[in-house]
Amino acid sequence: MQTECPTKQTLESLLTGAIGDDEAEGICRHVDRCSTCESVVSDLETKHRAIFPTVHGGHHQSSYLLEPEYMQLRRAVSDPIEMTVS
Repeated sequence: MQTECPTKQTLESLLTGAIGDDEAEGICRHVDRCSTCESVVSDLETKHRAIFPTVHGGHHQSSYLLEPEYMQLRRAVSDPIEMTVS
């Protein structure tokens, strides 16, 4: 179980599909529970949306956008987090 926050580089690798499925799953679970990482992913996602349409001429969707891990991460970032008090 992952307890430390992944690096920004690791989160970016996740967004681009450069991380294996098992590791990606663990990172996504962490991001689901960590508002700091959720914020980093949201910022990276915004930058990727701005960069990739330019690279692809604005006509093609990047293949990583269709990856299940990316979709899971998008849901984690866009869903409100329920806060519980221990």
